[in-house]
Amino acid sequence: MHYFATLFPKILAYILYGIAGKLLWQWFVAETFDIVNLPWSTAFGITILVRLTNDHYTPRSKEDYSNLLRHTIYTPLIATALGFILYRLKGII
Repeated sequence: MHYFATLFPKILAYILYGIAGKLLWQWFVAETFDIVNLPWSTAFGITILVRLTNDHYTPRSKEDYSNLLRHTIYTPLIATALGFILYRLKGII
């Protein structure tokens, strides 16, 4: 039961972090260094690789499951929103 309860948030995290990574790469790395944008498959592959080596959060109680879901959703959304704001302000500041 414990494994399946964390499965959905982990899958959601891979998707959200993949989207965030693709967009941030496009906005900052590709434009700045005039290099190719990452294809979606590459962005998700890199995300899976990084999350596999750095994902250390394990819920210990029922309250921690809601924290896991919040952490899974908020972190990539905040990173993408902040990146978007900085991207729009590029050239102004």
